Amino acid sequence: MVKRPVEVDLSLPQDVADAKGWLEANGYRLTEAETTLGTWASHLVFEGPFRVYVEVERGYWNLHAGRSAADSHQLQLLMPACRGVAWTDLFPDSGLNGAGVQPEGFRWAEELPPVLAWLAETDAATVSEQVGQVKAEMLAQHDRESAERHRRWKRRNGR
Repeated sequence: MVKRPVEVDLSLPQDVADAKGWLEANGYRLTEAETTLGTWASHLVFEGPFRVYVEVERGYWNLHAGRSAADSHQLQLLMPACRGVAWTDLFPDSGLNGAGVQPEGFRWAEELPPVLAWLAETDAATVSEQVGQVKAEMLAQHDRESAERHRRWKRRNGR
């Protein structure tokens, strides 16, 4: 049985379309596309040396990459992990509010090559550990931002 190529019936933002083009030009094959709900909830799965999962939920686009579905991580967590920098070095003002929103100046098609190269040369345990550190930093930043918003609210409301 010959499998037909998977077709994408979904309007992709330029950044996502560029990343799709880069993946296909670099040996990744689109193996799954669920696009019936449009930008409410859809996903694309690319298989190659790594599994790349692109999803859109309620208009927010996310990209996950890993050796398998079980060990994939969000691109925004992989980016600082592969550079060996803190979350706040790349995303100083985003906290949890930045999840799914690529900061200005970052492009998936540009971020994918170094992230996938890092995944190729780094063992899964180290990837998981470094991504865990980045995630902890992100959550700590969110906690600090949340506490500061609460302090401002209390001052404004005389509490």
